[in-house]
Amino acid sequence: MKGKYRNYLDFSLAKFYKTLLRERLKNIVSWSSGDRLESGCTAVIGMCSKLPGILAANLTCLRNSKWPDLKAVLIVVDGKKGVLAEGFEEEILNKFSDLNIAFWYYSPQQAQLAEKIKLPYVYCWLSWCIAFSHVKTQTALIHDYDALVLGNFFEERYLAFQKSGAKIQGISWYNGNGILSSDRLATTFETFVDMAWIKSFSPIQLLHKIGKYKDRTVDYDILIDIQANHTSESERTIMPMDFNELVHPSQAIHQYTMFRKFSGKALPCFSIIMIPFFNFLSGDELALEKATQAISQGRRESIALFQDEVKINLSELTTSQVDWMLKQSIQVLISLKISPFKALIDYGTTLYRMAKTPSEKRWLGDFLPEQRQWINAATSL
Repeated sequence: MKGKYRNYLDFSLAKFYKTLLRERLKNIVSWSSGDRLESGCTAVIGMCSKLPGILAANLTCLRNSKWPDLKAVLIVVDGKKGVLAEGFEEEILNKFSDLNIAFWYYSPQQAQLAEKIKLPYVYCWLSWCIAFSHVKTQTALIHDYDALVLGNFFEERYLAFQKSGAKIQGISWYNGNGILSSDRLATTFETFVDMAWIKSFSPIQLLHKIGKYKDRTVDYDILIDIQANHTSESERTIMPMDFNELVHPSQAIHQYTMFRKFSGKALPCFSIIMIPFFNFLSGDELALEKATQAISQGRRESIALFQDEVKINLSELTTSQVDWMLKQSIQVLISLKISPFKALIDYGTTLYRMAKTPSEKRWLGDFLPEQRQWINAATSL
């Protein structure tokens, strides 16, 4: 067999599991396909309630990228009403009043089932579907919770999407899980979608699914099945965003959720280490110092990085991953015109130590000249 699964047994077991999962979830969320949609765009964000410090950083950058046709921002919190600290929602609404934000929450039934399953892609799918059910505009922007937009490229992309007549516009072609870039199926982060197209399907059709595409076994990610099997190639398009326009560690929320499910287990951790930086951008001035202290006081395999019960295992962290995280972070700081400060240097050095990076090989990543200047200035403080 070709594709993700190389033998029939693995393919059959995976298909059986995800078929059962879809059966459990098929009636948990719904929408009306006959709603009248207005012109404009709505940004939808699935919020991780256990990491609320990310939100303000995300919205600060989104506000800097706001364009006239962005009519509203819908934030779906992955828990029932009351899961956020008292006053948090009001603070966000007041701080970002120009974004026309609305918060939505899981119902008790949705929250209970999602927490029982505790899979990142289930939270993601459910949050997006709840948001889609409340979108009133013809277009939606799927805006990842851990994405920081640095330029004004959204407006250019939005106008190009409107002109193209496509149903979906991503920033890259999906490549993985048996799907090839040559299949021309758009990834789903920072993605514009036509809401009439989305609502022509039932919510469960958007969820992960195991199947065959062309001559390959595949694991269809969210929105990939409806592109591959129900949408023509001409209706799928991409418009890339480069490093100066988007910083997106990706997998940060996924990795945190997996550590919630398997606390202390050796798991990928290359993106989760950027969350303290998001907290800093959101206004927690001591976030990086607290993270540095937590790492210094803990064992490499069991770190309370977020001062909660979740133990983060950094044993799989590598030097190149620390380089990558720091390059991303410093690019944001330069874009936002934040002056050099020592706390990021201390945090980065502590991460290099966790990655067992020799002293002489720390801070030697492929930093751009302007980033190198920022590092040198911060180190000298």
